[in-house]
Amino acid sequence: MNFEEINFEDFEDVDFESEYNDDFEFTEEGEKVVQEFINECQIRQKELLNAESDAVKLPTKEAILKDIDQTVIVRENPKYVSDWNVTTEHSIQIKLLYKKHFVKAYSFL
Repeated sequence: MNFEEINFEDFEDVDFESEYNDDFEFTEEGEKVVQEFINECQIRQKELLNAESDAVKLPTKEAILKDIDQTVIVRENPKYVSDWNVTTEHSIQIKLLYKKHFVKAYSFL
């Protein structure tokens, strides 16, 4: 599914009364995409690192998921696009789509 092919009927499980639909989790495909992104960040950082002062903390799955939880409003824009720094001057962009790469986490308490 491309971002241009978004069908909002696919989001019937979204609580549209809530401004943020937090508590997302990655799908199996999303886990793979995020892990590949993290690996690419590590490789790019090693290639670009000029000095220890250029080093930044690289993204983790948990950090990306937290950012999704805090920034994605599915009813307005069901995609996550973010730049993550690999050095102080370079970043890499990740693009994830709701339902394909992350979904609403359900709690059965």
